[in-house]
Amino acid sequence: MDYKQIISPARVPAHDAGARATAESQGIMQRKENIKRNNEAIMNVNLQKKIDKAIKIIRMAAGSEVIEVCFSGGKDSEVILELTKMAGVKYRAIYRNTTIDPSGTIEHCKSKGVEIMQPKETFFQLIRRKGMPTRRARFCCEYLKEYKILDRAI
Repeated sequence: MDYKQIISPARVPAHDAGARATAESQGIMQRKENIKRNNEAIMNVNLQKKIDKAIKIIRMAAGSEVIEVCFSGGKDSEVILELTKMAGVKYRAIYRNTTIDPSGTIEHCKSKGVEIMQPKETFFQLIRRKGMPTRRARFCCEYLKEYKILDRAI
């Protein structure tokens, strides 16, 4: 036996090599697809567990009362609103208008059936009365976002 025959790969006719490469490629693709389906199934199970836990917490928080869903129009609020609907509890989704909010946010909230609450004073009225808010004096949140509407809120 020649030295080159021992260390070099077997010579395969071109049409056989192409078929083998295609079969190997298909096998790899099939394994990747199986792994992807497996991972998706695991993620779906894990996601469903988290959804179920969140719904349970919302039901416990609401009890038999109407619960307030504090809605900002962002993705987190969207998820909480949807989970609250899935929980089947009585709720009011409420958006507290700061009077300096983008009109698109207000329109989005309205499209979701969210109540828009208007503050007693606008942001600019607060500034005239109290001065500019700072990192240490964040009065605007107290007056515009953190006032109580319902006893229970999420």
